[in-house]
Amino acid sequence: MTGPDNRPIQGACEDRFFRVMSNEAIRRAAEEGRVLCADFDITTRCAGACRYCYTASEDFIHTTMPKEKVFEVVDQIWDCHIRHVTWPGGDPLLHPDFFEIMEYAGGKGLHNFVVTSGLISAKVARRLVEHYRRGYIHMVNVHLDTISPEVYNQLHTHPRGLAQKLQGLDHLLEAGFPPEQLVLIICLTRPALASIEETMEWFIQKVGRPYWINLPLLTPQGHGKQWYREWEPGLSDVRRAFELRTRFLGPDWDKVGPIDITKFFCQTMIYITADGNVNPCGFLQDMPVGNLYREPLSRILEEKRDQISFKFEVKGACASCERNDHCFGCRSRAHHFLGDLTASDPKCWLNPEARELCFS
Repeated sequence: MTGPDNRPIQGACEDRFFRVMSNEAIRRAAEEGRVLCADFDITTRCAGACRYCYTASEDFIHTTMPKEKVFEVVDQIWDCHIRHVTWPGGDPLLHPDFFEIMEYAGGKGLHNFVVTSGLISAKVARRLVEHYRRGYIHMVNVHLDTISPEVYNQLHTHPRGLAQKLQGLDHLLEAGFPPEQLVLIICLTRPALASIEETMEWFIQKVGRPYWINLPLLTPQGHGKQWYREWEPGLSDVRRAFELRTRFLGPDWDKVGPIDITKFFCQTMIYITADGNVNPCGFLQDMPVGNLYREPLSRILEEKRDQISFKFEVKGACASCERNDHCFGCRSRAHHFLGDLTASDPKCWLNPEARELCFS
């Protein structure tokens, strides 16, 4: 298959986020097994209605960590010298104490990135902007798999969700949230890939150059277990999606394969679930290394350092790849698709052993 035009679009330049995630400081931390970032899921509640949700999030049946426990975990995060927190979910906006939590975490000095479903009312948008201006929130993510109503309705159970997400983005922009601090997330499924170029182009025309475009792949976790055989993206389409990201964000992104950022980020982060589990990755929730209801974060980070930072030799093509200075393939896909955390990424077009479909 011939790939898309991979020439950077006009205005694409060196990417500040990519540079942060590959600078000398994060490289040293990865080598030393130090955690710099935490993903902290404070609730699994979400109204996004994604059929494939990897955390099996629902609107009415959910796990929500009490505010007091969240504050305790935030204190532990700070004491462990972690300074960046991503707040995924679920949708953290649906935690009943969300804005108080942001004030507490931001007031300590944490850099906060809020990952939303995109269902944002005008009132909530104004509060997000207020918290941004006060330094409590620094980035906001909008989850938008497609702007095609037909594709959206295939991927979601709520038929009005697309219009509400588009309105949510308008609310953010009208309230004054800086577009350069917005992040677009598109989960790569076979249906979403049919309109991915149209969706990226629309988003960039709407907001300008975003801070980041995140492209996680569908994995057999949560509700995704029901759909991964039918909706697994083909290898050639995965390549097309990531080459589009390079085209829109700039040539720095051509230094990695189909991973979120860089291997250094993967080696220096943890994922904390709403029930207290600590995982080395949000897509490895079947491999917890500890639980914060039973032991302190400092002990988990010390005793499970090598597991958290993936201290092992990757096998196969990823080990000798021309991009392995920044990339070691996706460890969660190696685990879920091949049953081997150390295997080469089965969804990378640079891996000669990768098949078009793993589950054909």
